[in-house]
Amino acid sequence: KGEGTDGVGTVTVGGVPGFTLPAGKTITIRFRVTVDTGVLPAFTTVSNQGTVSGSNFADVLTDDSDVVGVNQPTVTNIDHTTVAVSSNANPSVFGQNVTFTATMTGVPARASDPPGTVQFKADGNNIGAAVPVVIGAAGDNVSTAQASISSLSVGSHVITAQYSGGGAGATGYNANIGTLAVNQVVNKANTASAILTDTPDPSLTGQSVTVTFTVTPTGLGAGTPTGNVTVSDGVDQCTATAAVGTCTLALSTAGVRNLTATYVGDGNFNASPASPAATHTVTTTATWVGGTSSDWDTDANWGTGRKPNLASHSANIPAAGVTNEPTISVADVTLTDLTVATGRTLTVNVGRILTATGNTTLSGNLAGGGTSNLNNLAINNAAGVAIGGNANVSGVLTLTSGNTTVAGTLSVGGGGSITRTAGHIIGNLKKTFAAPGSFTYHVGTANGYSPLATTVTAGTGDLTVKANEGTAPPLPAATTLQRYWTLTEAGNLTANLTFNYLQTDVMGNEAVYRIIRVEGGLPVSLPNNCPSPCVNPATNTAVINGVMNFSDWTLGEQLAPTAAEADISGQVVFVGGRPMRGVTVSLLNLTSSEVFVTRTDAKGRYRFEGVATGTDYLISVTKEGYSFNPPSLLFTHTNAVAGVNFEASISTPVGDDGIQKLIKEGAIQGDKPVPSDLKPPGKP
Repeated sequence: KGEGTDGVGTVTVGGVPGFTLPAGKTITIRFRVTVDTGVLPAFTTVSNQGTVSGSNFADVLTDDSDVVGVNQPTVTNIDHTTVAVSSNANPSVFGQNVTFTATMTGVPARASDPPGTVQFKADGNNIGAAVPVVIGAAGDNVSTAQASISSLSVGSHVITAQYSGGGAGATGYNANIGTLAVNQVVNKANTASAILTDTPDPSLTGQSVTVTFTVTPTGLGAGTPTGNVTVSDGVDQCTATAAVGTCTLALSTAGVRNLTATYVGDGNFNASPASPAATHTVTTTATWVGGTSSDWDTDANWGTGRKPNLASHSANIPAAGVTNEPTISVADVTLTDLTVATGRTLTVNVGRILTATGNTTLSGNLAGGGTSNLNNLAINNAAGVAIGGNANVSGVLTLTSGNTTVAGTLSVGGGGSITRTAGHIIGNLKKTFAAPGSFTYHVGTANGYSPLATTVTAGTGDLTVKANEGTAPPLPAATTLQRYWTLTEAGNLTANLTFNYLQTDVMGNEAVYRIIRVEGGLPVSLPNNCPSPCVNPATNTAVINGVMNFSDWTLGEQLAPTAAEADISGQVVFVGGRPMRGVTVSLLNLTSSEVFVTRTDAKGRYRFEGVATGTDYLISVTKEGYSFNPPSLLFTHTNAVAGVNFEASISTPVGDDGIQKLIKEGAIQGDKPVPSDLKPPGKP
């Protein structure tokens, strides 16, 4: 028996060191070759031939006596079983179910089939338990076995099928092992991402939106992806693992946003492309529903589930779908635009401030005793609206339709303006004059529109106007307009006024109407001296210029005297309010041409005592180097009049001596810098 890795061995005949063959003699050498059991080579025959060698002769090849010819090897058929392994998907992807098939064939062929079992292995590890072979057509000498697996990791795998062998004798089959010719390759599986929900939708800018998503293998892949998923609208984003399946982001861009989810992949799964877009609406406007309470600061009361909490947000109080009316009571509110629809009421409690920096549309009511600071305010409700507290408009106040009843004061700032299509203000309307300019007070009462057109010619300050129904006290109703205007000033304004009145308010003889000022309960009737003072019945207007004292104003017939004689008094002051002494005050009786003259005292006061009533007078004030506002005043003297005041200003620059004189007179203060308009040219 020869031993060797290549099946080649040497046998010494006759022991060691051999033997000597006598001359003329022959010897027959017989040998046998045994094929090892166990794993058989993939051969169907074994060829056996020996070489006899020695000394004194050439090597001789052995010969198979059963085969014609000389020096023929002995060829022996080997009974064995071939095992061929195949894969139904190579390469495959992670999670894919792959089936391996082992085909056993007996060699040589015989009219039977290989029995037994097959154990499949991947990288030396069993793929499940051994499976019995399946015989196809009986007696075709072929059997098969299959095993499936879906848990192979990404990479290259050696797949083997170990056949157990079986049977005996002529129908026996040897055991054998087959190997998949090309390693099984497992690639990463492809994936797809999808957004399932995004709530709340719509949402406010800056509001947290919760997005749920999923990542699934596509194609033949299977399993559960790990790794991160990013949700984005192209500006804002959030990230969470695929296993968590949800993340929260705050969307900062208003409009219709396209949300997508993108998976980054892991060791077993490829990254996904961006998911199909989920449209999400982002708005800057929160809509009130009031489903929980009337509290503005309760998020659940808003349709988006979030109150407008940024200055860029707006609020809409709609006409329908509201359970409770909103109330601002917990904290001040700042937003951009505000809409209060017809039938709705927004209450701003005392101590609270509502600020709207954009446009406010008021078709409903603004109640409560709080303060509303608004940029532009448009009022539009033919049935009228109400404002409970104070409202300040810094931009444009637009009156589109309906009257606005104001319990406090509706103010228009120094840079603000007013426009009107229809409707008017019932209550106090204030305008701030940061410089001379014009403004129409669109005021009136429940029974009519009676605006006041104002042109401020000098000074700065606030002027508030309110129209009132009825007769101004203490005037007689039978001869006085059934309407009067209350003017309240804060500052040092000088203004030209045009009152517009209703024909239906006229009582008495309109043809002899005069402008009447009532101050401190004392009326002063100003005779017509067109263009000012001037009542024009044809246009239902009354004009008076250079007004410095603001109180109640109305129209009516000339007042009847309350006594035969009455005093006339007043004060002359410098701009700024310091009293001016030594001013000449002249009182001219326009009926008799009689003139009365007096001078102001150290407190700037003057008085004419026992002046005959029932006639017209002209008061004038003069002093060298000064101009006065007004320079004179025409009125009808019917009773005691106080507060006929004038304001002085220096008319020309003066030198050092003049400045000392002004200091002495009180026009300027000695410890203060000399005003530049008082210095002579070139004087430091």
